[in-house]
Amino acid sequence: MQFYNQTLSVLTILSCMFLLTMSSCDKEDDVDEKSNKYQTYEIASAGNEQDSTQSALIRMDDNDTVEFRGGNFNFKSTLSVEGKTGIVIKGQGQNSTTLSFANQQAGAEGLRLTNCDSVIVEDLTIENTIGDALKAKDCNVIAFYNVGTVWTGVPSSDNGAYGLYPVKCTDVMIDNCYARGAADAGIYVGQTNRAIIKNSIATKNVAGIEIENTIKADVFDNRAHNNTGGILVFDLPDLTQYGRQCRIFDNLVEDNNFRNFASGGVVSRVPAGTGILAISTEEVEIFDNQILNNNRLGTAVINYEEIESINDPNFDPYPRQIEIHDNRYHRTTDMPNPTTPFGTIFSNQFAKDSVPDIQLGGNFAPNSGPSGSICIKNNQNANAVVLNILDFNLDYNITPHRCDHPALPEVTVATP
Repeated sequence: MQFYNQTLSVLTILSCMFLLTMSSCDKEDDVDEKSNKYQTYEIASAGNEQDSTQSALIRMDDNDTVEFRGGNFNFKSTLSVEGKTGIVIKGQGQNSTTLSFANQQAGAEGLRLTNCDSVIVEDLTIENTIGDALKAKDCNVIAFYNVGTVWTGVPSSDNGAYGLYPVKCTDVMIDNCYARGAADAGIYVGQTNRAIIKNSIATKNVAGIEIENTIKADVFDNRAHNNTGGILVFDLPDLTQYGRQCRIFDNLVEDNNFRNFASGGVVSRVPAGTGILAISTEEVEIFDNQILNNNRLGTAVINYEEIESINDPNFDPYPRQIEIHDNRYHRTTDMPNPTTPFGTIFSNQFAKDSVPDIQLGGNFAPNSGPSGSICIKNNQNANAVVLNILDFNLDYNITPHRCDHPALPEVTVATP
């Protein structure tokens, strides 16, 4: 009887150990299955990175990651991603991972994202593409973190047009990025709903940062320097939507006196020496910026009709509900060379030491009252003028523009 009990005890212990072992294996299988659910494709610089990278971008499933190791990667054609959700494309840092397209032979963009949802691109630099460096089109919820777009050497019209280039997207976040040498705009958001651009640097582009035909954008804590124009907010005709509600605040916009090297388009009209320029847009608030040493236009608001004819019957060219307040201005007398017709007009009209810091086009909306729907207040070291570029009538009485608009709301975006 005692022997039986001992035998039973041993059998019981063995059975429990077996069950525990089986249970442990099941858990390990679950962990393995879960850890393998989302894959990371690592890309090393080994001479065949074009094929291995594009293959990974095609093969990756939703929620997978393509991760570049540190080093320089050389590509001869555009890298493209289409229809993915929840993916991450990353390197080891702006200064550690460089995707070079200096020998590009096919395609125009460096990295192109199309019809994607919830995408992160981070911690890498894209260099010397034929066309746009990083383009996202028709994407929802997209973030660029710590990404550089660079054309090395002397800025040229042969450079690609756009650095960071989300267009026709929703919920765009651009944070801690860097753009240099774009022949149109270094950081651009176009025909998009909801965007935030912050903590970024744009230098030696034609336009440092450009918001075009976009609804709800916040641009803050950026540095735009040594561009032709620092920050531009445009509404243009013949596009898929018209823009409104943009806040530009807490930016350092300085020394944007670089020559205009654009090959064409509206941006080719921007004169060197432009700090912040708004054209034919509405509901724009420009405040708490340092606008320094932009030696032709510190801040300007104009009507598109003053620089171009319009054939779009639905386009309203009049700037509306614009407020410029609580900015700090300073400029020197070193006016840039007038390389555009717009710049020539100013050079002929104003002496080097008399260019007003704030300039308003005089072509105001009918029935908009004496302010023309443009308000100016509480700016430091700033003088202002109202002018009509078409006939260049000048009016230094800006009392009608001492007015207020309601503060615009903060923009929030969904992030991946």
